[in-house]
Amino acid sequence: MRSKNVGEKRAKIIEFLKKNPGGTYRQLKQVGFIHIERIFKNGLGEAYKDAGLELPRTFKRKTREERQE
Repeated sequence: MRSKNVGEKRAKIIEFLKKNPGGTYRQLKQVGFIHIERIFKNGLGEAYKDAGLELPRTFKRKTREERQE
């Protein structure tokens, strides 16, 4: 069962991402936000979308052909 303060955690993560638009999963864990998938169904990508930010350029995995371009 989810805790009652999921909305608060969601708001804090969004606030962190707005202050640090290049924030990574690792940085969020260091600050204390563990298991982001429990709060955002689709993980960090959904958190960026909810914050109104573009995904970092390194966020999406590239195919071998895309890397060679």
